[in-house]
Amino acid sequence: MSASSSRLRSIADQLPFPMDDTDAVDDAFHRWRGQDDADAERVVKLWVYCYVFRYFLMKASGDAFDQAAILDELITSTYEKVRDNHDSVRAPDQFSNWVGVICKNTFLNYVRRTRTAESIDREHGPTLTADDAHQPSAQLTSPREVLEEAIA
Repeated sequence: MSASSSRLRSIADQLPFPMDDTDAVDDAFHRWRGQDDADAERVVKLWVYCYVFRYFLMKASGDAFDQAAILDELITSTYEKVRDNHDSVRAPDQFSNWVGVICKNTFLNYVRRTRTAESIDREHGPTLTADDAHQPSAQLTSPREVLEEAIA
């Protein structure tokens, strides 16, 4: 077990219910928002941290990040998004689902931001070879003519 997963386990053990019990999370969120229950607030914040941590830890196990600092940055920024926007949750009974969507969107935005295109012009790029069965005629001089003949 890695140090990160051990840390997650020790934090999750402080929850009064299993981390996957979304009904209990949604109920705690409803109590916090509806009754200003301080204990429920603590439980919800703890669960959010554990959920976000686990979500990105699982993504990291699939080599989604090339640096450990990126994992910490994504966990922190996602937790802060949830913390700063929890008032916008319209359906308290869907809070746990809302947190999952925030995690997914944050991850997808990260992937889109860091995607790099491969160039065929760079050194050690893919080697393009012509089919031996088709050789362009020697009288073609421009690349356009070669391309048009290849398509024909």
